[in-house]
Amino acid sequence: MGASVSSTAFFIAALINFALFAAILVRLARRPVVSLFAEREKTARETMDRYRDAYERAEREIARFRRLLEDLPEERRRVTERYGERAAQAAAEIAERARRETDFLRREAHRVAREVRDRCYEESFESLVAALVADAEQGAGALDAERRRAVLTASADLLERGDAR
Repeated sequence: MGASVSSTAFFIAALINFALFAAILVRLARRPVVSLFAEREKTARETMDRYRDAYERAEREIARFRRLLEDLPEERRRVTERYGERAAQAAAEIAERARRETDFLRREAHRVAREVRDRCYEESFESLVAALVADAEQGAGALDAERRRAVLTASADLLERGDAR
């Protein structure tokens, strides 16, 4: 009966310890992670705004050429032949560059998010294992020699698995 209460108390203490650790981790890591994503989003938005402005300028320039061409039929024919294709190509290139940059930024944001997530997982797992091992080693003092060896062996196994990750 005493061993059951001791292991139950140990389990409850470990759960409370984990809950405190998780709460502290969320409290400390949330701002840097949110800040990182906010900065990435800001950079992506600024880049998109620059490309949107460039695209709008190109559209305004196209409109200006169209107005000039309407006034001069012959000039219109020559300018249309000369610049129509260039303007369409420039608009397509601007749109393509914007799409490529957006894709790059999206991939980069996903990569950074995965790195941050993986780093948080790794740090959480390492801290959890270290806390569990420390609690196990501390609690092992109250056990008989055979059970103490079993707990310490299990703790060492946990540490090795944590290092292997």
